[in-house]
This record gives sequence, C-alpha cells and structure tokens, in this order.
Amino acid sequence: MPRLFATLPVVAALVLVGGCGPAAEQDDRSAYNELDSPAGPDQVTADPKQMALELFGSAEPVEGSFSESVVTVVESETQTVVKLTQTGLADDSVEGKRYRLDFVPAGENWQLEWVGDQQRCREGRGPQEWTTERCL
Repeated sequence: MPRLFATLPVVAALVLVGGCGPAAEQDDRSAYNELDSPAGPDQVTADPKQMALELFGSAEPVEGSFSESVVTVVESETQTVVKLTQTGLADDSVEGKRYRLDFVPAGENWQLEWVGDQQRCREGRGPQEWTTERCL
C-alpha cells in the first residue's frame, strides 16, 4: 500500500501538466472541422462567450437531457478561446456538438478569428468521443 501512495503525487502531477495552458489549446485546432463564421469576417464583441451563445447556442428551450455550457479555455492578452458544448441533442445520430471559437484583440474588444466544430455520435452511429468524423 505505501508504494501506491508514493506514486499518486507523480500521477497527479502528470495529469496537471499534460494538456493544460495556452500552448496545448493553441495546437487544438486540428481536432476540429473548420467552419465558415456565421458572424462574418469583421465581427467583434466585448464578450466572446456571449457571441458563442448567439452564434451557436440553442435559441429555443429543449426538452429531455439537453445541456449547454460555454467556457473560456484560454484567456490572455493575445488570444481568447471559447468552447460551447451541447449534449443530449434531439438527433438520431448526433448526441453532442462542441464548437471552438478563437478570438484576437481588436482594440478594447475581441474579433472572431476562427471557428471549428466536433461531434459525438450516439451508440452504434459512430465514435462516442469528440471527433471530426460524421455520425452515421
């Protein structure tokens, strides 16, 4: 038993270091399908999370197990990255959608620079992890 406790801090340290911080998120674009921005090329906002909800959020109440969340995953002077996640979708093949929106500074505001998406399929319809593969 003492050997297990001795390795726990090392495992925890590896988990905390791996995949954290702006460098990990900046390399993350390749895990998404690039989308044309519905906001247009010069869209700026003071609130990137609000823009994500306005562009891709659910406009109407959804029944069942639907949930939606928006989080800022990178926030610095040079970049803000927001992820909007929707799960429990009322779709036969797609269980969830996730959007990544990258913003760059535009004066006192943020300009939308890049948008991508992923999906998670229902069982038997494709991958159950977040992927760029289309569901069947």
